[in-house]
Amino acid sequence: MELLLRDYLAGHVMRTGMLQFEDAMGPWVKAEVKAHLCRKLKVDPAEDDHRAAAHDTEVKVWRAERAQLVARRDEQGELLEACLPREKSSVAGEKKRFADQLKLFDARPTSNPPVPLWITECRAFFGPKMKKHVHASNRWDVHTIVVVMRALLPDVFAPHMPDHFHSKELLGGIARVMVTRVDRAHSASPTESDVLEALRQMAVVTRRCRGDAAADAITQLLNEAKAHVQRARADGDGRTCAGPRLRAEEANAQRLYEGILAWEKHVEVAMGLVSVSANGVITRTRNGRLSYESGTIAFGSTLDAKWDPVVKKLKLRFRAIAEARHWYFHNLDGPCDISGAVAEMEATANEIAPASVWRVFPLVDVDAAVTLRLQTPSVQMCVPVPRVGEIVGRVEMVEQVTMALTMGARVLLHGPPGVGKDTVM
Repeated sequence: MELLLRDYLAGHVMRTGMLQFEDAMGPWVKAEVKAHLCRKLKVDPAEDDHRAAAHDTEVKVWRAERAQLVARRDEQGELLEACLPREKSSVAGEKKRFADQLKLFDARPTSNPPVPLWITECRAFFGPKMKKHVHASNRWDVHTIVVVMRALLPDVFAPHMPDHFHSKELLGGIARVMVTRVDRAHSASPTESDVLEALRQMAVVTRRCRGDAAADAITQLLNEAKAHVQRARADGDGRTCAGPRLRAEEANAQRLYEGILAWEKHVEVAMGLVSVSANGVITRTRNGRLSYESGTIAFGSTLDAKWDPVVKKLKLRFRAIAEARHWYFHNLDGPCDISGAVAEMEATANEIAPASVWRVFPLVDVDAAVTLRLQTPSVQMCVPVPRVGEIVGRVEMVEQVTMALTMGARVLLHGPPGVGKDTVM
């Protein structure tokens, strides 16, 4: 399969790096936070584990019951679109019955199973929409790890660092990882520079906290990505080079990523949400905005009313696309119906813009060899390089400070913010 280098880096490489970061950091962060907060709250960890198990069991039962009702309601909705006119009344009645049952289900009082106290403390670090996604038993993604580490850095994680400056570097690293993760999931595809810098910071953070062995996989991924980018800088546009061999599930996940980006652009252009100039510059209009909300896709209150029937008709298809996108960008556990999502993207794209040509994204059943089509890196491209340990223009000052400290003197460095006091130290 042939991939554009930028799509390969922002898709497969970035996703793989984040998964490796989560595997290395997630269980450790969770264990450290749990131990600290249980001591702080004077709670027996075993008792809290029991509370967690009770909570997770009830949540799983609740989700299974609700998913069954949603599936039966959606099934009637699909039947309603395909049934004969004389059958519409009875099918619509069945759909309404299941919809009413779902409303009653959501409105019924629950037993409010006890949430582990340390999880309750962790949820205080998150906004209203994210609180419910923080659990003791599920996989912690990059966002959860970084938010918790930033909140508890002085009490929990700084003691693992040799000194204050390493703690400061750790804070800067996780902040950079968070920015790239949020941008990738919610706004725009990262540039080559963004990907390389995020990988470098993930490797630095993992090495500081978990040691060299845990960071080696991310470092190897970073070095391979840097080599491809350097080759693109040297060879320019149009050339190809051999990439890695991807497992079938990795190749299909990459196709899902490419499909989502292409589908969003295709739909936004067709519905007039953006305009594209002759040189490819995309400008957002005031006719609405495609966003992912409450498990489906929304287009904003300013969308042209002529699209309302189309949006209503494609509501169920939009939900399948939104679920697949959420699975990909948030690194969820469990399988994903990628083929179903790709089929829904093709169907909705043809429904919204029947005159436009939709690019098909074929999936694979076996491992796939990748050919990378090189592109000249974007203007803001800057390949991160390791620090060489040299300070430009401060040699004399370093010698003076070193001599004073060697003689046992007390040294005070002063100056306005940003002049390099920490660097000299």
